[in-house]
Amino acid sequence: MNTITLLNSFYREDVISDLICHLINHESEFASWFAKHICEVSNTNAEFVARTRIGLGRGIGTPDLVIERRQNAETDLIIVIENKLGTLEGEEQTNRYASEEGVKKLRTALQAGPDTPMVYLFLTLDPFTPAANPSFKKKDFQEFIDVNWDEMIRDEAARKVISDYTALLKEFYEPITTTETTDVVSTKYKEINSLQRKLIWIKFLQSLQHSLPGKLSMTFGEAGGFGRNATVFLFSKKDWVRNNFDGNKLNADSIPSFSSCRSTC
Repeated sequence: MNTITLLNSFYREDVISDLICHLINHESEFASWFAKHICEVSNTNAEFVARTRIGLGRGIGTPDLVIERRQNAETDLIIVIENKLGTLEGEEQTNRYASEEGVKKLRTALQAGPDTPMVYLFLTLDPFTPAANPSFKKKDFQEFIDVNWDEMIRDEAARKVISDYTALLKEFYEPITTTETTDVVSTKYKEINSLQRKLIWIKFLQSLQHSLPGKLSMTFGEAGGFGRNATVFLFSKKDWVRNNFDGNKLNADSIPSFSSCRSTC
């Protein structure tokens, strides 16, 4: 049986962050691979030490995963990772972590120097949605799928767990990466969940972006309430305007106008 399925943990950010953390701390080849291919940092032969749940206090929050690169027993780089597995970014979450106060508190917590550089990573199941803060590089878990863990992970139990997780990742991404705009998705994939449906919609509409009429742009997000979420796609033009009523008369061409469609998730 798949261990991640057994523990119902595929979407558990704390569990997957702990898994990555322990692999970094106990499997040196995984640490080097993760630093190079996921974090995209240099000098991957250095020592990497990972921690979870470093609380930075009210107003900043708790990053999912923090990694120190150490050379000569000194921290010369800090990697801050926000791990999202189906949920949206919290309000101003990445902005808070990358803020001047957040940077200062994290350096203090790690006893790092005041000028220790930082790298920010937004690691998600979602291949499309970037972090609110542009300092966070975007990565998704498709990077894990084609790795030969048998050659990289020494511990048998750890190898079993990461292999099981990778198998579920492959199943998760398969309909997203293979679906074509001509497919009847509801017929082809009867068992996909709301997150997969949302990502397929985003993929479709992004692929059609180049064929939209001139100057028409598309963005997307989510709206929710009463236990349900909907993916909202917003189509707009800079020169689209609508009339505004100020209480006395209509003022023509005064307010930007948008058109949206919603996909219930």
